[in-house]
Amino acid sequence: MRLAIREASSRWGGLSEPILPLAAGADLEPWWDQVLELSNVDGLVLVDADRDSALKVADRSGMQLIELAHIDRGGITSFSISPANVCSWRADLNPPVMAQVDGDLWQVVAAGDLDEPHIEAHDKTGHSLRRPDSDDGVGRAQFGSETLIQRTLLGLDESSAGGRAGASPAVVWLCGDKMFEDCVYYWNLRALAPVGWGAFPMVLLPVHGLKSWLNLSQALHGLLARPDEFTPDVILMSLSLSEEELDQAASALDLLRSTVPPRSTRSWPPADIRTAPFTYLIDLEVRQPVVFERTFGSSTEVETVAARPKTVVRASSPVTFVGHGKTMVSFASSLLDGLPRRDPVAEMVVSNAHWKGNALRIATVAQRQYLWELTVPTLREAAERLLSQTVSSYSLSDKGRLGTPLCEQHEGLQHLRQPGMVESIACLTTPRSNDLLKELERVRAEGMPGAALEQLAINWGQRSERVFKSAVDVIGLGGSLVTLETLVGLGWAQRGLEVKCGVCGVRSFVTLSNTNSTGTCPGCFSNQQYTPSTNGRQLELKYRLSTFVDRCGDQGMIPPLLVIATLRAESEDLHVLPGVNLVFPDNQVSETDIFGVHNGKVIAGEIKTLAAMFTQQQLEHDVDTSKRLGVDMHIMASLDPIPASTVVAARALCDASGLELRTLSGKELRLPAAWSSPP
Repeated sequence: MRLAIREASSRWGGLSEPILPLAAGADLEPWWDQVLELSNVDGLVLVDADRDSALKVADRSGMQLIELAHIDRGGITSFSISPANVCSWRADLNPPVMAQVDGDLWQVVAAGDLDEPHIEAHDKTGHSLRRPDSDDGVGRAQFGSETLIQRTLLGLDESSAGGRAGASPAVVWLCGDKMFEDCVYYWNLRALAPVGWGAFPMVLLPVHGLKSWLNLSQALHGLLARPDEFTPDVILMSLSLSEEELDQAASALDLLRSTVPPRSTRSWPPADIRTAPFTYLIDLEVRQPVVFERTFGSSTEVETVAARPKTVVRASSPVTFVGHGKTMVSFASSLLDGLPRRDPVAEMVVSNAHWKGNALRIATVAQRQYLWELTVPTLREAAERLLSQTVSSYSLSDKGRLGTPLCEQHEGLQHLRQPGMVESIACLTTPRSNDLLKELERVRAEGMPGAALEQLAINWGQRSERVFKSAVDVIGLGGSLVTLETLVGLGWAQRGLEVKCGVCGVRSFVTLSNTNSTGTCPGCFSNQQYTPSTNGRQLELKYRLSTFVDRCGDQGMIPPLLVIATLRAESEDLHVLPGVNLVFPDNQVSETDIFGVHNGKVIAGEIKTLAAMFTQQQLEHDVDTSKRLGVDMHIMASLDPIPASTVVAARALCDASGLELRTLSGKELRLPAAWSSPP
């Protein structure tokens, strides 16, 4: 404990660094595990703990484990500076107080301490230190923020704090002869205490000898003169002392036991300042005011001109440093929106960078002025970098090459979500090999007569030409006139007339731009009539997909494009590869229907026309591929609703692989029926 505190006392922000007890062969106790999570630390330092146990904690937490002897030599823990090299440590401040030589443990926890090498390094900064002659001098220094450990917070702010509680009473923690457990608990509670808004006084005192401390109650009461927004004034705490001993200590501090229930409020304008007599209660919950998520950092805003390939950022440090040392600098900017929070992507922006939450952090030298050239990659570049670092090789599949041009038509892609659009495309898609095989299997299974086979041959013999149909035919199969006209407006389909040639027997589609008054057959050039509507009063308008869209429909690219359109509607921060062939480092070959970046997350997954195609074997293959790709989110999508049992099975596989599951199906992929008309 002393070793850890001496190291913390030499580091800027050391008071905020928790010290967690870890028994050999065990894991952290639940509260210490929560302390580790809430403290938002960057690394773990081994201080006389069992190495194997500590490695398990580090592995579970995803952090590096550093030996105490190497804390300043390398790795993320070395990026700290002596508190004396922060300009906030002004010359007009009294020399900070640290524990007496070989003082009791409570002194070391309350005031901090340094070993001789750290004292020598501190002396070179020109700032002096004090070791009082008595317990009184150490304990009383806490009331005026004059301790060495309190000085480690000078210039350190909280850049964010979520879920913080309201006004809180002061905490007076008392310890007796068996003080180790009290000291550990107090240190970590104080490490989590608010630094800015919502801060409350905390002091650690020995129960023995308090009555001999001159004017101790007056010093404490000075801390308790706070806005009247809570009751009691003090929470009196100890893990080793009896209630009777705590009451006796309260008497020495001129505190009265509160007779009203605890309360906490916030008021504006601020409430009146509380005055004596001050009250206390024993063993209230002291963790609630410190259980919140926080990030540390003093911030400043700068404006710059975003440019490619490099954006130059100049900024004055919000903290003024007066000596040598290392530190972390974080960037948060809309320039970085949408980028996946992966370190290979951070390195693309600037060298020696990594992500911490949504901020880009650079391990650097403490300076008063900073200058960086940021190379912000496109989402395409980020996705390709991550994919290339995961697989040995990759390439777009045949389907992927077909779908890529349509992916880049962002506005047109959204029209795929129009109700009836997918159905219209399906009606006009020319069936080819897969559908022919299905038809042959059906005819063979049903034992249909030769006439049926002959008709099948006639139908498929005519399908060398792209399918074209009237609006009535398309509407009867789930499409709509609105979607047909939308397809024409996008250049994805054409309007035309039909010629049924009585000479050559060919049924042909003639685009409106190529029609004439005689209705010439495109095959034999004989004069024919255009096909009229069923009422015979006008010509019947036909629709046909463009060659490219027809091919996409035949190859099954419409469902993936529909999913991509749905994701893009949620966030423009999207780049995906539709259909990718993969070769992993172990030479395993696989494929995925979609891979890319969406709203800062790396995604991959499988997209089916029918949810029934998601068998257990298929799910296991799909999730395993996403896991091997190292994505954040696995996508499972189909045009029809996915049964709940299939979702449960997929979620179990994703949970076991550490993946987030996203399902998209049915109506989720479609816009409301009242969506806009054609472009």
